Amino acid sequence: MTTPPDGTTTHPSLPVPEPPEVIPPRSRVPAHVAGSLAGLVVAPLAVGALLVGATGLAGSVPGLVHGEGLFLLGALLFALWAVVAGASSSLAMAIPAVVWFLAVPLLVGTVRFYDAALAAPIGFRAEVASALDVLVLGNGWLIVAALLLGGALAIDLARRGGRRTERAEAALAATPATPPPSRLPAHVWATAAASVLAVVAGLLASVPANPVIAALVGAALGTAAALGGFSALAPLVAGATGAMVHLVIELELFSGGASPLAEAVDPRFDALSAGAGWTWWAMLLLTALAPWQARRVGRVLERAEIAVTP
Repeated sequence: MTTPPDGTTTHPSLPVPEPPEVIPPRSRVPAHVAGSLAGLVVAPLAVGALLVGATGLAGSVPGLVHGEGLFLLGALLFALWAVVAGASSSLAMAIPAVVWFLAVPLLVGTVRFYDAALAAPIGFRAEVASALDVLVLGNGWLIVAALLLGGALAIDLARRGGRRTERAEAALAATPATPPPSRLPAHVWATAAASVLAVVAGLLASVPANPVIAALVGAALGTAAALGGFSALAPLVAGATGAMVHLVIELELFSGGASPLAEAVDPRFDALSAGAGWTWWAMLLLTALAPWQARRVGRVLERAEIAVTP
């Protein structure tokens, strides 16, 4: 035992404790890459099947027999895509939205894209043409892009929210008498706001299509999808609300009424009369799966980091 000049006592025989090893968090680059690639492959298939199937559901193409099956197939693909995006990365929705529904129509040109798509060797050409009327000539690509970008934002917000919730609950574990903060207010205000936006979008989509109307509809639906970052119930309830609005408008149209609404609708390019309304509402409703999954993954990731933090 020695006594240094400062008066402290040291024991040379005792080992000096090493600082705890800091384990860096696992890289999420593979998840970003895999999710983005999966989105680029699934996005055109899911949206295309939904649009073509919705065209058949609307009855705008005589003799169409693919409607229900294609619509269900598109809904299944979109649901799987939403879950994968929520589990992997918000880029799984953002990159396909930018590539397929912004860059391609803008760089290639909507008319040229339309002609190239019709030249593809597809058996049910009339159904695809009717769906492309909505997607290209009816400016539906703006709506799809905005909705998917809103879903990507919801994934990011939900994952961050899940991490914050896990940290807050871990901090409260030391004081069991303190209950965790309730998420009921977020569910209420986000769901109410998204439902109002869905009603506005449904009414806007019932007038003749033009880029301004399509942009407004896309902004409303994209915002409703983004509110899923605060509560997954928001896009779920908003999609169901919009579907009911759509159904009421379609019943008014097909009843042959002479209402101002029925007279305002362009039967070829309007999103609702062409059947694409079912696509928008199905996409919005199924987008709820993405933030729901993202919040769960966020909590799991934060729990793993807390476990390895010294």
